[in-house]
Amino acid sequence: MGVRVSPAAPQRVGQQQTARKYTEGSDLIREMNVKKNKLTHIKGLIGELEFTSRLIKNGWGVFTPLDQNSRVDLILEREGKLKKIQVKYCTPYRGCLRIDLEHRLRKTIPLTPSDLDAIGVYDSTNKKFYLVPFSSIYPRQGVWLRVSKSGNNQDKNIHWAKDFEI
Repeated sequence: MGVRVSPAAPQRVGQQQTARKYTEGSDLIREMNVKKNKLTHIKGLIGELEFTSRLIKNGWGVFTPLDQNSRVDLILEREGKLKKIQVKYCTPYRGCLRIDLEHRLRKTIPLTPSDLDAIGVYDSTNKKFYLVPFSSIYPRQGVWLRVSKSGNNQDKNIHWAKDFEI
C-alpha cells in the first residue's frame, strides 16, 4: 500500500491568475535585464573594435587580454613602450561625454594608477576617439569630457575632449 498524498488546497481562479501574471512579469523583467546587459556588452565590444581600428591606423601595436574579466581592455605598444587602457563607449549628453570608472549597481574594487595608464573613449555619435591619461582622472572614479561649448560659456575647470583626441 502506497503513501497517500493529500491534494493541495484549491486556489481561487483570481489567485492563480495573479500568481501567473507575477511569474510572467518576473520572467519579462529578467528577460529585459538580460537584453540590457547584452546590449551594454555589445556596445562595449563595438567601442573596443572601433578604438582598436583607429589605433592600428595611427601606428600603434594593439594586444587584447585573453581574460574577458580583466581590468584592462587593450594593451598598446609604440616605440617599445606599453600602455594599459580600458575602453569606454560613450554617447554625448548635453555636450559632454560621461566616463564612469565604477559600477554604481555592483561593488567593484576601485581602479588605481597601477591598473591602467589611460582610458580610451569612443564617441559613438561624433565618431571621435580620445585617450585620457588615468593620472588626470585619479583619484576620482569618473570624469566628464566636454565636446561642445557649455550654455554659460564657462571655460574654467573644464576637461575639453579635444585636448585628448587621437
